[in-house]
Amino acid sequence: MEELITRNTSTPVKMFKDARLNAAAQTLVRLYNKTETNFSKARDAAAAAVHDFNRQAAVIFGKIAEEKSYTLDGFKDVKDFAVNGLNFDPRKAYTLVSAGKLYNDPEAPETLKALSPDNYEAVKAVGLNELKKAAAAGVDFAGMTQKELKEYAAAHKADKSHKPKVMPLFDVTLYGSDKTRHGRAQADVETEIREAINPDTPDTVECIKLPSVKEQLPLISGNLPQEIEVRRYLYIGNGISRVYEFRPVQKVKGEKAKKADEARAAMIQRMKDNGLTDEQIAAIIG
Repeated sequence: MEELITRNTSTPVKMFKDARLNAAAQTLVRLYNKTETNFSKARDAAAAAVHDFNRQAAVIFGKIAEEKSYTLDGFKDVKDFAVNGLNFDPRKAYTLVSAGKLYNDPEAPETLKALSPDNYEAVKAVGLNELKKAAAAGVDFAGMTQKELKEYAAAHKADKSHKPKVMPLFDVTLYGSDKTRHGRAQADVETEIREAINPDTPDTVECIKLPSVKEQLPLISGNLPQEIEVRRYLYIGNGISRVYEFRPVQKVKGEKAKKADEARAAMIQRMKDNGLTDEQIAAIIG
């Protein structure tokens, strides 16, 4: 029997700003509540209810990921919405989100789409593109047990033993002066960074917060603090890793503005020297 995702029902689900996200949230909660009531029924009925819920929830999560309807409400990705917006268990939520990408992929063969979220989780380490190729070559994934799927994944999973390419530090300016605007700006920039690193599946890019550092600045004008906090984050995905530094914007004019423009131009040139295209640079710094 498939596992039903657990959900903290003590915290009510709020109304979301994005109408699409709000409709999806209400549907997910309604389906979950209906499925939970079926646990008191016979085992076969309960198993069927859980199977139906997992597949329907995965499809909804997949659509949310495609539309990126989570952005207006401040969620960094669909997993963040599932866990912090709907109070779902993180481990199972990630399983459903991954399966949703498979179910909503028009090019995925039926022998893959027939897998339950749990069974797809058992084999997804191979990589969706490789699984498609194997299915096209005649591998019957739908006919495998979960144990057989795990064994297949162990024998065919993508080789990640190579050392990621480490890129130098890049500066990212945060616009605005108050903390709320900073946070919103950083969320927008993070989405662009993820898409620049892995445009196909930006949700697969991992972000690790590094210790912040203090940076001393000369007291040039009343608008410039003597010390600023530089927030640093490591992004990993698509075989590369990069560290980005987030700094608060400094309002400068005249000669100081000219120097800021020169610094920006130098930063863009460093990015080009490290192989980034104009499109990638524009996605990162605007």
